[in-house]
Amino acid sequence: MVVLVYLLCGTSRGDNWVKYDDPYFGFSIEHPPGWTAKMDSNNHIIITSPYGDSTVVIYPFISKANMNASDYVNMYPSASGYVNTYFSDINLNSDYEGIAPGVVRQLNSNTPGLDQAVGSINYTRASDGTLLKEVVLVSIYQQSGMFYSIRAPEDNFEAMKGTLTQILQTLYFTEPSYVQWLEPKENAFTMEVPEGWNVIGGIERYPTGQIGLSEGSRGAIKATSTDGITITWGDVNLPNFFQTPDQSGNYFGYPEHALISDRVMVLHKMSGAEFSRWYVENYLAQEYGYTNIVITQNQDLPEKSQAFNDFYIKSGFPINQNVGEVYFTCSKNGETLNGYYLAGINSVNSGMGYETWDVQGIYGYVAPASKDNVASLVLAHMISSSKPNISWFNNEMNNAMRNAEIFMSTNNEISNIIMERYQTTSQTQDEIFRHFDNFILGQTDVINENGETFKVEAGHNYYWRRGDVVVETETYDRPDTDFEPLMEF
Repeated sequence: MVVLVYLLCGTSRGDNWVKYDDPYFGFSIEHPPGWTAKMDSNNHIIITSPYGDSTVVIYPFISKANMNASDYVNMYPSASGYVNTYFSDINLNSDYEGIAPGVVRQLNSNTPGLDQAVGSINYTRASDGTLLKEVVLVSIYQQSGMFYSIRAPEDNFEAMKGTLTQILQTLYFTEPSYVQWLEPKENAFTMEVPEGWNVIGGIERYPTGQIGLSEGSRGAIKATSTDGITITWGDVNLPNFFQTPDQSGNYFGYPEHALISDRVMVLHKMSGAEFSRWYVENYLAQEYGYTNIVITQNQDLPEKSQAFNDFYIKSGFPINQNVGEVYFTCSKNGETLNGYYLAGINSVNSGMGYETWDVQGIYGYVAPASKDNVASLVLAHMISSSKPNISWFNNEMNNAMRNAEIFMSTNNEISNIIMERYQTTSQTQDEIFRHFDNFILGQTDVINENGETFKVEAGHNYYWRRGDVVVETETYDRPDTDFEPLMEF
């Protein structure tokens, strides 16, 4: 048994640290004076000390389906040096020899679906014989991978590790600046879009085939950045309505996937999750030329669906909506991309023996791995900032004010769903940095039943606390009656 006095302290970040903002790539990071920060052409964020002997490297990537975090750490570096299929160009070259990979440790996670592993490497810089130490962490969440590395001369690593980990912890992704965009065809609504992005689309008219209502309207928008993000809201190429297949339809030559008219397709009823996947694998792939689509997560959101339906009922619209989302990776022009789409499905019983349903909304993006967080923020902002033109609504439907209110409330809820995803990703990043910091410093986090947290020495099975003293044991034996148990997290 060892007695440990816990200290809630660490290397503090100085007030004179320099903040580096990169509006093009959408990130911000802080570092000590005299250091340099940049993102290179391969999307590696590199922070280097004045003499170049200490570095921090951050590299977003898209994980292969059959690879986990430990696999990536184990293969970095390969036997031939820092040259392998995945991390061949991370601020390194063939000037390194005598590479000795250390133990790779798989890290536990409080976030479902988060896979993370950490390892250490020692090697020699051949040009001057300097012994170097590097610690790397790879995290994978929904196929979005992040590579983190800190490196310093071996004899100075202990002194530098606090500074290097604090640099990592200052990283966050930023939004672009926004300008107001007016729907160009009928001035139906406004929204805020990123400055400098190409935004096209607006309201589209279509014949309804209904007596007393000659045409209907719906909106579709596509926004693209110069660095590879594509955001879409709506799709004018989708049918307006879907009709579930039945025997009479088959008899008259309308089987599954047949078009009854330009705006009505025969298709079995789908949930929001099923439709979002179907849309990505069919319409999105065809319209934008995406290939090698791999679905990484696909789920319905029943709590969100119920909230929507409760709101619609109170508003006098008995809509039965089902909301679902899909995460995926895909390829275009040789580049692997991340993607996300959210769909809302509304079903109505026709009273004539068949059921019709439509898509209340389809929203999403495709982006490079380094832009995934930025794409989430921009999509959520565009949706939440949209504001209807009351005059346009008044011409389109009765009770324009109420319908405009529903339009804005629905968009706010959709935006909140997307923002929750971004916030989960941000919390995941905080957890990753906490585990990385603990591994480097040889410590772990423990918590008591009151929610108080403490940093203690890692490597023991059980921890107990009395006052300012923490005791570790290898078996579950309380040191004394007044010691409270602590749990690792």
